Amino acid sequence: MAESSPNFGTHVAVGQPHESLSTGHVGAPVDPIPHKGKEHFQGSGTLPTKKLSHPSLKMPGVFLPDQYKKFIVLKLADGSTFKDHNASKVHSDLVKACGSSPKVVPQADGSLLVEARDADQSACIHAIKCLASCDVTAISHFTQNQTRGVVFSKEFHRYSEEGLLDGLKDQGVVKVKRIKKKVNGILTATPSLIVPFDRLTLPDILEAAYYCLWVKTYVPRPRQ
Repeated sequence: MAESSPNFGTHVAVGQPHESLSTGHVGAPVDPIPHKGKEHFQGSGTLPTKKLSHPSLKMPGVFLPDQYKKFIVLKLADGSTFKDHNASKVHSDLVKACGSSPKVVPQADGSLLVEARDADQSACIHAIKCLASCDVTAISHFTQNQTRGVVFSKEFHRYSEEGLLDGLKDQGVVKVKRIKKKVNGILTATPSLIVPFDRLTLPDILEAAYYCLWVKTYVPRPRQ
């Protein structure tokens, strides 16, 4: 029977004995942050000094949510679409509500995808209740306010996607998907994990238990 492990839930078999993160036998993390001595560390932490990709990150590995949702979807509350209404009137009311003209992209389902310029404009768009004398709802777009990264770790190869997500969601991870490839005609799981974050910029580091993994931008393969 698989051992229980805090933060990471159920183990999954990968053809080798299970090991618990809480036991003394643990392998070294793949692509970890190397230990280079005190002079390479900032403050009293255990992470190396590194120029961060986003000013909202005060230190690597610490997740701070983006301050606003950049992409908002506007839908009519009565189930009709904006295609059925005067576009000029809708746009005029939208500009009045936002204080300036935001970028708007009509969607195939008749809703409007609005891109906020900053946090103030995002708040104004979310507060919209009526356009062209019609009741509307404003919700944050589920995927366009996210970024996808990829991490590589053989140490977490034995954990389920659900168990990993349970231990990582406090850092803004909304899903964990293991990359698979065909080996001798059989679809086989790899140590690489796709991790979408609920933020517009990727963090530099993902802290998984006491392991620190570099986060790289996920680039999907071109469609054939």
